[in-house]
Amino acid sequence: MNRFLTLSLSVCLSLLAATSGSAQNAMDEAFGIGVHAYFSGNIHHADELFTQLIDAGSEDPRVFYYRGIARVRIGGDGAGQLDFERGADLEMQGKRAVEVGRSLQRIQGKVRLDIEKARSAARLVWSKKKAAERAKLEALAPPRPQPGVVDPFGDDASPLSGRSEKMAAPSIKPEVDAEEVDAGDASPFDDSDSDDDDPFGESSGSKKPSDDDDPFGG
Repeated sequence: MNRFLTLSLSVCLSLLAATSGSAQNAMDEAFGIGVHAYFSGNIHHADELFTQLIDAGSEDPRVFYYRGIARVRIGGDGAGQLDFERGADLEMQGKRAVEVGRSLQRIQGKVRLDIEKARSAARLVWSKKKAAERAKLEALAPPRPQPGVVDPFGDDASPLSGRSEKMAAPSIKPEVDAEEVDAGDASPFDDSDSDDDDPFGESSGSKKPSDDDDPFGG
C-alpha cells in the first residue's frame, strides 16, 4: 500500500514541469493521497507525502496543517506547532483560495484547538500589519481640510472664490404714470382753439365802433 502511494505521489510530482494549472491539479491530487493515507492509519507515510509536497514548493496551507497533525500523532503535543503557524500564515496571505475549514472538519480535540489558536494569532498579526500600512500611506498623503475651517492660503480664502456666475446689473425701467394724458388735449400749442377764447383777439360777432359812439367826438 505504501509503495502504491509513493508511486502515485511521484507521478503527480512529475507533472510539476507542465503548465501551472496542470501542476496545481497534480499537487491537489497528491494532497488528497496524503489525507487518505492519514485517515487510513498510515501516519508516517502521510507525513512523508506532505513533506514531499512542501519540498516541491507547495503553498497550500492545508498541506502544512495536515503534516502538523500527522506529527502530533507521531511525536505528541507541540510536534506540529511550527507547521500550524506556517499554515496559518499562508492562509492569511491568500495565495491559494482553498476551503481550510471544510478540510479540517474531521479534525477535533486538542489538536484542532491548537490549529485554531495559530489561525487566530495569524489573523491578529496580519490585521496589525495592514493597519500599519494604512497609517503609513495616510502619513504620506496630503492632509485633508477640516470641515468648517478655511485655509488662508487655499482657494476658499477669497470670499469671491468658487463663484462662476457674474452678478447681473440691475435693469432700470422708466416709471410710467398710471393715468396717460392725451397728447392732443395737453398740447399748449394746439391751434384748434377759437378766437373767442383769445382775450386779446377780435370777436367775430363784435362790430367796429362808429364815430357817433365816441363820447369825445364832434
